[in-house]
Amino acid sequence: MIVTLEGKLTHKSPTYIILDAGGIGYGLHVPLSTYHKLPQISESARVFTHLAVREDAFVLYGFYSPEERDVFFKICSVTGVGPKCGLALLSALSVEEIKEVIYKKDMASLTAISGIGKRTAERIIFELKDKIEPPSTQVKEGREDIMQDAEEALISLGYERVKAQKAIKKARERLEGTVSLERLIKEALKNM
Repeated sequence: MIVTLEGKLTHKSPTYIILDAGGIGYGLHVPLSTYHKLPQISESARVFTHLAVREDAFVLYGFYSPEERDVFFKICSVTGVGPKCGLALLSALSVEEIKEVIYKKDMASLTAISGIGKRTAERIIFELKDKIEPPSTQVKEGREDIMQDAEEALISLGYERVKAQKAIKKARERLEGTVSLERLIKEALKNM
């Protein structure tokens, strides 16, 4: 089992990276939370991994922290929920925000994420409520990361950094409570 990989980052996109470790290029699917924290291309990086063995492929998933990887495992253990949904959830919400959403049974925040409908949200809350510890007292800690992820997404769409920052700030002021990355980006695009 591959638990961690350390090497030179040779490719970096919001959902996929290539890490050269010992002369072998490992392709890893990553959430936006990990993408944002990784160094620049050609710099050394370390990621915590999960290897999914499917009938037709071996797929590596990479995470910046062991907490992200553990939450990913738990999300994927939910009936009918796969890695794609796990990455979407970790891309939209920080680990602490996911804990808060599950602890508060916040269906609206879950269903706001692409690919998660009402039934899937109910299963996630029902099956994980006893498996994930309650959020820490610093729930708002991940808020800065989601703002930066939204900014990077708008820049990758071709918008200027300053305009993206202003649009995201306005969108965040209008939205209340726990907000998914997708919802924040949609709201910010209304200001562009």
